[in-house]
Amino acid sequence: MIRSGLYYKVLIFAAAILTAKSVSAQQQTEWVDIFLPDTTEYVQFAVSNVVNHRYPPSNLFDTKLNTCWVNGSDKSPDISSIFLKLPKLNDIVINIFPGYGKSKEIFYQNARPKEIRLSIFAAINPDGYVSEIGTLYKAVQFPQEQIVHLPDSFGIQSISLTILQEDLFEFENLIYDLFNSEFKMPQGEECLILKLEIIESYAGSKYDDVCISEIFFNDCFISPPLQKANPAENVYLNAAENELLLDNSVQQGEVVYRDTSSVLQIMEVSDNKKWAIIISMPAEIEGRAETSYLLFDLVNKKMLNSQLERYTGSYFPGNAMYFESGGSGRIYLTYLAKDGEYSKIELR
Repeated sequence: MIRSGLYYKVLIFAAAILTAKSVSAQQQTEWVDIFLPDTTEYVQFAVSNVVNHRYPPSNLFDTKLNTCWVNGSDKSPDISSIFLKLPKLNDIVINIFPGYGKSKEIFYQNARPKEIRLSIFAAINPDGYVSEIGTLYKAVQFPQEQIVHLPDSFGIQSISLTILQEDLFEFENLIYDLFNSEFKMPQGEECLILKLEIIESYAGSKYDDVCISEIFFNDCFISPPLQKANPAENVYLNAAENELLLDNSVQQGEVVYRDTSSVLQIMEVSDNKKWAIIISMPAEIEGRAETSYLLFDLVNKKMLNSQLERYTGSYFPGNAMYFESGGSGRIYLTYLAKDGEYSKIELR
């Protein structure tokens, strides 16, 4: 939950302490303090400056493309940076909707990020440096940065970090050892923190606000509704088993998917009837039949396998998958990844 007035005071305080604290002459290591407030259920984050309270950075994590974070003006050098605690994954994929996703018209009316800089910090929370509103980390920036060019297109774009996992792992271990030798303090949590900066933007046709609508990692899959939709009440196949149908309060037998060259089988429908897993097999079988698992968004009525591959960076289309339930009504998708191991993401 966001604590309105207190939230903004904390963000201003966080910006004030995002400065270098000490430099080791021997190691040439620059330590910074990064304070991450407990701001959203999905991720801890902080921004260097809140420039527009009507469009706060919490809009980045609300799973709604019709809301956005306004990050200053493309005519001003005063552009904020955002700091995000990274999930503990082997290969990080950053999914971002650069621009205002309310509509294509509004998207082009406002400024959009054109180039962003990604930096990673190895961070340590000294034992006890936690308050009821957030966590303080001492951190050192990894020497390699990544500059990403974002095409000017209306939609979610996926970015894989190019930093080698082995290099980052060695850097983390080095920083953790240096922390012990320099600060002589017990270590609490260790993590990686991503810094995202907008360094160039596309001009808007009407407004100069630089907007981002959503950011999420490959530990979750977001499929926001394109319009207000009536929830599914019944999900089933037709008699020929080549159409996926659903009933809702206003329509019966609405076609979600049709493939007359295949035979379909419903494997699972999520408890909230927003997601479905379907098995597809060729209708005309010659020799060995290949079975494909298909993930469907029943709200937007579309198949998601290609997005799942892009957003995760590790899913191979057609591989096996199944649902798992979590606390607070959360739904997870467990899928067979390209490396032959099973991975899990939250469906939101």
